[in-house]
Amino acid sequence: MSSSNRAISFQVVGPDRISQRVGTLYNSPGDQALHWIIDTRYLGYHWNLNFSHKNNTNIPFPHDVEEVVGLTIRHEHESTQRWNVEAAFRGISFGFENTNRVLTSVETSRQTTRRTRIEIPPNTWYFLYQRVFYFQTELWFVVDAWGKNWTVGLDGTDQHGRNRRLVRTSRVKVVTEERRSESLPLQGLRTGPTRSNVQFRWPSFPPVRQWGNLPRRAQDQLRRCGISPHEAGGGPRARLMSSSDDHEITEDHEINEITEDHEITEDQDITEDDEISGGDEGHEGAPFWEEFEVAEKTGYETKETEQQAEQEAIREQEHQAHELEVQKIKVQGKSLTNTASNKSTVHQVN
Repeated sequence: MSSSNRAISFQVVGPDRISQRVGTLYNSPGDQALHWIIDTRYLGYHWNLNFSHKNNTNIPFPHDVEEVVGLTIRHEHESTQRWNVEAAFRGISFGFENTNRVLTSVETSRQTTRRTRIEIPPNTWYFLYQRVFYFQTELWFVVDAWGKNWTVGLDGTDQHGRNRRLVRTSRVKVVTEERRSESLPLQGLRTGPTRSNVQFRWPSFPPVRQWGNLPRRAQDQLRRCGISPHEAGGGPRARLMSSSDDHEITEDHEINEITEDHEITEDQDITEDDEISGGDEGHEGAPFWEEFEVAEKTGYETKETEQQAEQEAIREQEHQAHELEVQKIKVQGKSLTNTASNKSTVHQVN
């Protein structure tokens, strides 16, 4: 696959929210209710270089490439694990660069490794890339009390005296099945908007109410869910985990975990043809893929080094086998030439 777009990365600018899941922790009509919301924000993509090689011979060079496909989640707070964040990505649809993308079931499942045979053309460089999408999810809460909706806040205010929203974030990386091969390396960054294909039940945040001013029932319910009024929530935990990690719980277990006597109901996204925007702000700072990759490598350096050494050894073996094949062809060619020459000499003598 080759494209006129030779940028290696794309970063979203402007509103970046693309989906929203909503559920209810409890609901007492005429009294109060407590809702949970998980917003998904699309940060952009990066073409990850899986393999590169220069074939200096006159024949194609076959090679087996190892690639990973699937989803990983890094929770900033341990309490977020029980909320089944990966469910927000099943069948998610979003738009960018005149393209509408729907993540496949393979891409939103536990990461798997597979090997693919490629063939590098003669006398050329070969660069093989794989597209990786990056997202951020935000878990937040709304309490319906005193005849009004309130966003659950933290204790205290910020430096400007404003109430702070209680939010638990997770970073999500989706290594896709999309590949592209190039004879020159990709480079550069493109920026642009993203498009949401759903209508949000909560397109904007209700006024923020500090934790200490929430109904006691709401405070108790959130604590039972592992949510604290402190900004750190017990300390950030940059934990990389697969979508099917043993410590994750399913949707059914999630309901049992975070409710007492009241049934959780989930409001499904409503499909719309028109773009939905407003109430969202983009993310600035260091490139999203660099932040995620640095965190992902923590604790995995030794494993990655061993894998790289193993792949390099396999590549060297394949290259040597390829060179032997080339030499064999050359020897056979010389042998045929000598045989033909000898036959010609014998014919002349006769």
